[in-house]
Amino acid sequence: MERVKANTKYKFNPCVLDILQPTSTLTANAGDVVKVINLPMAPKANTMGQCYIEDMQGNFVGMVSVHSLDKL
Repeated sequence: MERVKANTKYKFNPCVLDILQPTSTLTANAGDVVKVINLPMAPKANTMGQCYIEDMQGNFVGMVSVHSLDKL
């Protein structure tokens, strides 16, 4: 399984899971650079193959599959 690291930038390339069932707050588009974050009182990145991301302005984007994130 692919793993991501918190506070690291990745290119968002949505996998089938994120295309068919996006989270309600998902505002990232394919090709956007995003940063993986850990939220207080929430599961850490990579838990069940998911993580939280924010855009480069620091705005919360949503929860995505780690398979949707490509290394820069």
